[in-house]
Amino acid sequence: MHILYIIYVLLATIGTIPETLCDCIHLKRLLLNNNDFTGPIPSNIGKMKALQEINLAHNRLSQEIPISLSNCTLLTTCMLHNNAFSGVIHESIMSLKHLTALHLQNNTGAMHGT
Repeated sequence: MHILYIIYVLLATIGTIPETLCDCIHLKRLLLNNNDFTGPIPSNIGKMKALQEINLAHNRLSQEIPISLSNCTLLTTCMLHNNAFSGVIHESIMSLKHLTALHLQNNTGAMHGT
């Protein structure tokens, strides 16, 4: 049995997103928005190659968006707004073939493209 969806929204969850979550390699939708997650997106997020939608908006996530996200080549929707991300937004993420929605607005850190 494979986990295909994780929807964990509006639960005021505190803490970091565990690296082991990225072991769900068949996951298609990861919705963790409107919680109180802190720290970075796990650097091994690129292991989730089946991922089509990720919504981490309205948390307190920070640091740089990992370049490994560009390994999620089926990604259509990427919602990362209203966090504290900073640093480089890699071109390889912005140019994913199937990506139709990339929301990065209202991050408190300074972000720039490569």
